[in-house]
Amino acid sequence: MTRLTAKQESFIALMTKSEEHARRGFDVLLAKPNFENLFDALADAGLFDPSHNSAPVPSGEPGYVRIPYWDALNYLEAVSKLSGERNDADLAHKVLTVVKTVSQASETNPGARSNHHTNRKFAEILGVVPTITITGTHLDLIPKWLEGKYDRGTVCHALDKGAMCRLLASPSSDDWIKAFTIFRHCTAVVWIDEKTLGQKQQKPVTVVEDHWLETLINHQAKELGKRVGKNTAELLVQRLHETFDQEKRNLPSWLHRSAIEDHPQNHKWMGPENRFVEGLRDVLLSWLDTDPTSAKAFVKTLSTDSLEIVRRISIHLIDKRW
Repeated sequence: MTRLTAKQESFIALMTKSEEHARRGFDVLLAKPNFENLFDALADAGLFDPSHNSAPVPSGEPGYVRIPYWDALNYLEAVSKLSGERNDADLAHKVLTVVKTVSQASETNPGARSNHHTNRKFAEILGVVPTITITGTHLDLIPKWLEGKYDRGTVCHALDKGAMCRLLASPSSDDWIKAFTIFRHCTAVVWIDEKTLGQKQQKPVTVVEDHWLETLINHQAKELGKRVGKNTAELLVQRLHETFDQEKRNLPSWLHRSAIEDHPQNHKWMGPENRFVEGLRDVLLSWLDTDPTSAKAFVKTLSTDSLEIVRRISIHLIDKRW
């Protein structure tokens, strides 16, 4: 730990007096060289404590809320970028410890999960620290970031353009599995109640807003097929079984997805149905091009699947890669 001068000790003590003092303090630190040297002292002073990560607060207008921005996030992001540039695992671990502690604290303060600023910044941090420092424990924080009420898609977008790209571009198969884990979390499905023609029924939705999930799949399906084709294909078959659950919606699959290929007849509002059909289709096309022997064996199993939509995808792939 860096030994502080009396002036530095006084400066950090001043930062603890209020949120405004902390904000100004972090701005001053980030304008100076070697700002990372004060990380431990800032942590010891409680400036990274989860209590500073605010839940939404009422705004001046009834029915609306304001999401306070935690200014320590700028400092944490800057330190995480530095750890990546230097390949400094020790520095990265310090930041990731704060990410873990603050995220887990939302168990006792559920409102803090809806601070989309913090969730997005934490997702961005995973995209800049050395990939070797990212563990399953850190990746399993992602569902907490996706439980908030507001702007969950920004978490997915940050993971897509940052961590997913770096992990899939890595030569390490361990990093590919980490990318797959992120994809698994972002494709989770939940069933919600809705009223149609006065009748209450359930429909599947993805935890990530459809636009952002579509963007993620479009960006990453090819690389996922190349790197972790079997894992990703098995996951997407599972997601299709969840989405086309025959006990909840025993209807012909074409009513939900008219064509396996991109086609004007496909219903744009059928989010999970479209995303998982397109995802499985594109992942398998990439896998077939990369490792045709293993991929063909998998496609063959799909031809006898209990779910009609999965069998249709198998036929489409046989047609495309005859």
